[in-house]
Parts: sequence; C-alpha cells; structure tokens
Amino acid sequence: MGKVGTRKRGKTSQYYFQLVSVDGTRKWKTGSGYRTKAEAQAATKQKTVLLSVKNGTFTVYDILMQQFFMR
Repeated sequence: MGKVGTRKRGKTSQYYFQLVSVDGTRKWKTGSGYRTKAEAQAATKQKTVLLSVKNGTFTVYDILMQQFFMR
C-alpha cells in the first residue's frame, strides 16, 4: 500500500493515503474533521476497505490485482 497516515491539523485530525490507478498514476485521498487521531485512523481503515472492495479505477495496493493473480 502507498503511504497511509494521520496528522493533527489545528484542533482536528486528518487521514491521508495514496491510490494507485491501473496505468500507475498516484492520487492522494484525504479526509478531515475528526476530533481524535483514533477516529481518523478508524476512518482510514474503513475507507481503504471500501475502496479495495469496490475495485474501481483505483486500488489502494502497491501491486494491481491482475499482477497479484498472475504470480
């Protein structure tokens, strides 16, 4: 998985992680407004699971599912 983390922004916390598209481009996904770091980390886990299940244009893994199953 690309970089994943949380940071404090004023009185609220923010999560961030990288999405990798099929053609190899990367995009940052962020969310903020969480009162604690634990809330931001829980939201990160929930969002990454939803994106990996959705399996749309982007995936949150460093290798693509096609590459994983070709091994």
